[in-house]
Amino acid sequence: MRAAIYNGPRDYQIEDIDDPIARDDGLVVKVRAAGICGGDLHAYKDRHLERPPGRLVYGHENAGEVVEVGRNVEGIEVGDRVFAEAFGFCFDCDACRQGNYMQCTTGLRVAGLSAQHGGFAEYLSVPVVMRHPKSGAPTNIFKLPENMSFGEGALVEPVNIGVGVTQGLQLRGDETVLVVGAGMVGLGTVMCLRSTGVARIMCSDVSDMRLGVAAELGADVVLNSASDDVVARVREETGGRGADIVIEAAGVAESFDQALGSVCRGGRLSVVAYFEKPVTFEPHQLINRGVRMLPGGGGNFHDAFVLLAAGGVKGDRVITHTFPLDQINEAHETAIDTRKSIKVMIDPWSS
Repeated sequence: MRAAIYNGPRDYQIEDIDDPIARDDGLVVKVRAAGICGGDLHAYKDRHLERPPGRLVYGHENAGEVVEVGRNVEGIEVGDRVFAEAFGFCFDCDACRQGNYMQCTTGLRVAGLSAQHGGFAEYLSVPVVMRHPKSGAPTNIFKLPENMSFGEGALVEPVNIGVGVTQGLQLRGDETVLVVGAGMVGLGTVMCLRSTGVARIMCSDVSDMRLGVAAELGADVVLNSASDDVVARVREETGGRGADIVIEAAGVAESFDQALGSVCRGGRLSVVAYFEKPVTFEPHQLINRGVRMLPGGGGNFHDAFVLLAAGGVKGDRVITHTFPLDQINEAHETAIDTRKSIKVMIDPWSS
């Protein structure tokens, strides 16, 4: 099969590698949509964070058509259109027993994030179809309804981050939330927040295009941080007190400063984005103002899938570009330009 092999900073090469074969408990998916994540951009720019460098097929936001099914897999057939995540949970470690599956200590490695090839290729191997031990329902494979495109199916993974953030914050209905950053994770978080019925949602970004989509998805107030004093505007919108909750989904020093400055006394600051460079701040700001800083992270793919299947966001509003596999370097450069793109997809079978 044809695959985009990561060879180093800003250097993907298209090569022929062996086709994957379905294991007894897994399947093979013909990839029809693979989203470029902010984490993929970190690797592309040679800031791997927790990823091992090397000749790896990246891509962990995948949807496509099942072409091979392992002999032990039930309920999934060749031809099914699916969201596919080559990732699983053990359901038995301390994190899983607490329902914090994304912190599973013994689960499978994620395809496209570690040693296993991901979806920037014609086919994706899913070694195991993971099922919840109580319900028996798949947790990493979901059949797409007919009205759901492959691109929308691939959005399940980033929207899952918004699900985890909102569920972890234990929101009250009278609270005001600011989302800093309107990339796909920030937009997915806005969508999830709106579904909770929280009182007021604000969103900031440097892109008017992205802010327009944030307003469509449920943001009551949008702020362009290139021209607005975000901290001052947030305090103006909240009668001087600041936002009850601030979710940092941009990942740069300036946005972190805005997030910390915008949260009210006794408020919560959730950090979702990965940062390419260190951030400097005075921890006493947390102590003196009683601010609680919380990590962001994924929730569960099921709830994200339900939101998307219900029409919470249409792909034509957030999928701004789709590239064939042989233009993957151009696709990454496009995704880096946050003023002109939101979610950039790879379709390995387009030309």
